[in-house]
Amino acid sequence: IGPYYGPIVRNPSGLLAIAHASTRTSEARERPAIHESLLRLGELARARDGEPEGVLNLWPLGHRVLYLTNLPVLASPFGSHLGGTSFDEASDLFLEEEEQRVIDRMSDRSLRWVVIDADLGTVGASIRARGDLTRDYYEQRRLPTGEQQIEHRRALLRTLYGRLAVLAGNGADGVVEPLHHFRLVVDGAHDHTGGHPRVFERVAGARVRLRGESDATYRFEYHFVSDVGRARRYAVSVETDASGRADVVLPYSSDRPAIGHDSVWRVTGPGAAEELHVPEDAVRHGRSLDMVLG
Repeated sequence: IGPYYGPIVRNPSGLLAIAHASTRTSEARERPAIHESLLRLGELARARDGEPEGVLNLWPLGHRVLYLTNLPVLASPFGSHLGGTSFDEASDLFLEEEEQRVIDRMSDRSLRWVVIDADLGTVGASIRARGDLTRDYYEQRRLPTGEQQIEHRRALLRTLYGRLAVLAGNGADGVVEPLHHFRLVVDGAHDHTGGHPRVFERVAGARVRLRGESDATYRFEYHFVSDVGRARRYAVSVETDASGRADVVLPYSSDRPAIGHDSVWRVTGPGAAEELHVPEDAVRHGRSLDMVLG
């Protein structure tokens, strides 16, 4: 440290301020998409009432999230100083296959947001740390054109990482159902290229109590334009029982125009094509809505 030792001792917070400013400046210059996405997350978090809630993130993004949003993070590069096990919790959550387990753990840790990027390097390290083979989860190939092709396999698509980073919360037929408690609030320009993080918010979800024909399938679709101008779609199907009843949890509301969430849900089924307006309050607090079709 040399000549800087005295000023740092007298004003240690100055060192943090310099590091903070330097991080913001270098992020804006070198990785503008990361900078812009995380600043938008900070704005969304400050707009919420109550205490700030933390971020579930892949550890390489930890410092950036912390500096640019002022939100607590679950994992950061500092984990290497605490021992390898300090990375385990975030790794385990991103490789978890049961949505409810993720929700419970995030609730216990007061984590509201998920920041996710296309980072198979970090995810692959987590897979190997569990004693598994990355080729069981994904395969990367170099095409004759020089481009890299990635095959995401079923094992990866069943994890939280796959369901958010690859499927954006949607399901994959015969592999995994849609996520019911996560909504995309900050989008990236590219899904499979690093440096374009997306942010999902953990929500209770609006609980729709449906009445329709017996033993029938109904499809709920939500279309919106994200904050970066991308057309996005979320869809979930539900089957009624013999009495024509079914429950479904919807993570998107019709009352958030500031982030593009101002659409009605389109509901289709046997002899039915209806629209459903879902209030933001219902999504945030798990309120119930009744819908009768047919």
